[in-house]
Amino acid sequence: MNPLSYTAQNKEGSSVVIRVISIKQEGQGHLNILRKLATGDSSLLVENHTLPMLQELQNEDIVFGIFPLVGADMRMSIGFWAENSVGDIMDMLMQALEALVYIHKQGIAHRDAFHDNFFIQYQPESLLSNRVSCSHPRVYLIDFEVAVEFPPTCIPEDRFCQGIPSGGSFGAVKEEYSRSCPNDVWNGERYDPFKLDVWQLAAGLDEYKFMTGIQEIDQAIAAMNCDDPNQRLLAADALERLGNVVNAMPPVSLLIAPQCMRLNYSS
Repeated sequence: MNPLSYTAQNKEGSSVVIRVISIKQEGQGHLNILRKLATGDSSLLVENHTLPMLQELQNEDIVFGIFPLVGADMRMSIGFWAENSVGDIMDMLMQALEALVYIHKQGIAHRDAFHDNFFIQYQPESLLSNRVSCSHPRVYLIDFEVAVEFPPTCIPEDRFCQGIPSGGSFGAVKEEYSRSCPNDVWNGERYDPFKLDVWQLAAGLDEYKFMTGIQEIDQAIAAMNCDDPNQRLLAADALERLGNVVNAMPPVSLLIAPQCMRLNYSS
């Protein structure tokens, strides 16, 4: 869990996460983004996967956000104990892409869209039951501390960033940045932060050498993680490409084990 977050119980007995959002003026952009995405009517939209902010508290110059405690992050879905099928993981991946598509339409790029910032309600583990479930866990997107928001008047050609994502618990010193990043970001070039989100999401799959064995799906994932930013897919394009393949297949055909590196629990 992020060092700025703490678990607790509210007065109704529900488990929640309390997170420091801003201190004085630091983190104000993070707070504004959460108010836009995680509160009000827009937080109820199906395509908005931002984890709702239940309450905002202020103590002197520190603002805290109260969020529901939800399952586990997406890292637990691949290469760990969960017996998730290709179909299970594709549903999670497509929901994660849907989450990115929504925030990108609002002019917001997350810039830390790794698997530990996508939370899953539960692990479906279809390989254990050996059947396709009629329900699926919802995927939530959290932690916008290094996100950037472009105003509606900003034309697409001007929606660029430069330098490593920094802010909140992330410092601005490049050598201390612990996340993986593509060369265009690391080398200090101007980059498209929306495409960076897609690269980061796919990097979580690449970490475990994840493959489905289905050529069209694996090619789409490879295009998400492409080193060349000009060839890298946008979230909407990746979602459409994966959706066209997955939706054309009988769900039972995805009731197969993925090919991926798994942790050795005996060591």
